[in-house]
Formats: sequence, structure tokens, C-alpha cells
Amino acid sequence: MRSDAVAAAPHGTGASIPLKAGALLGVGAAKLISYFAQWPTLLSAPAVAGSFLFSGAVGVFFGFYPARKASRLDPIAALRYE
Repeated sequence: MRSDAVAAAPHGTGASIPLKAGALLGVGAAKLISYFAQWPTLLSAPAVAGSFLFSGAVGVFFGFYPARKASRLDPIAALRYE
């Protein structure tokens, strides 16, 4: 069982690092726009959480759908198509 947990660990950390970096860049961009343009901005925790959930759902869908479609193909027919 330990090898399964070790094999799955990079997938969790590999996905969370870009999400956190994107959130920090988004907050930073909002603060910069607010400062230079003199526009008031409001960042709320539910908005940030919603963006995390939405981007995660998009990533899962666009990763899972092509993989499922490819898994249903006959490998010989798929290679012959190209």
C-alpha cells in the first residue's frame, strides 16, 4: 500500500502548486490594478474558493474526457488512423 501512496503523491502536489501560484498572481494583479488605476477592489474568500473549484473542475473534465475516449479505442485502429 505504501508504494501506491508514494506514486500518487506527485499528482496532488503537482496540481496544487500551480493553483496556489495562480491565486497569488490574481490577488497581486488585483492589488496592482487597484493601486495604479485608483479603482477599489474587493477580494472575498468565497470568490477565491469558487475560482479554485471551477479551475479544478475544468482541469478534471478536460483531462478525464479525452483519456476516457482514448481508452475505449482499439490501439491498432487508433494508430492506423494517422
